[in-house]
Amino acid sequence: MKIFLSKTIAILHTVFVFIPGILILFIHKPIYDLIVLLCILFIRGHWLLLNGECCIAYIEKKLVIPNYKLGQDIFCSPSKIIFGQDKIDLDDTRNLKPEDYKDIADNLLLLFLLFRNRNSKYFKTMLIIVLAAILCGICFNRIERKIIKNIRKKCAENNITGLVPISDLKVY
Repeated sequence: MKIFLSKTIAILHTVFVFIPGILILFIHKPIYDLIVLLCILFIRGHWLLLNGECCIAYIEKKLVIPNYKLGQDIFCSPSKIIFGQDKIDLDDTRNLKPEDYKDIADNLLLLFLLFRNRNSKYFKTMLIIVLAAILCGICFNRIERKIIKNIRKKCAENNITGLVPISDLKVY
């Protein structure tokens, strides 16, 4: 039952993230764009406040592992397992990772919304929100990269290489 509930939350989590992004293509109202920007800022900001955790992913983990502590394992997430994003390539030393392209697309979306509302009375507010969201994203990515660097270092010490399920990496 816990696994079913966890998978349901993971799917709802994904839907919650994608629906506003799809709707902005069809709804062009400055107030809606402002709400979407605030949601994006909330999402990026709460990652920083919750030690790299998403609040929904934290609930998922607490359902499966009752004694889970906040920030204990930010990469292990039931939703990542369901959608096949639960592996880390320890040998990948590229500067741009696949998740970086998602971040670039997210930032382009922020800038698109800002540009689309350049004549709106909310423009200055939106500009501040966009800058804050981009800054939160940069800060979170630095924290995440630091954790990944530590994972690679510890795995190298233990002779672990290749594409490894994140849930197997209890070395960090």
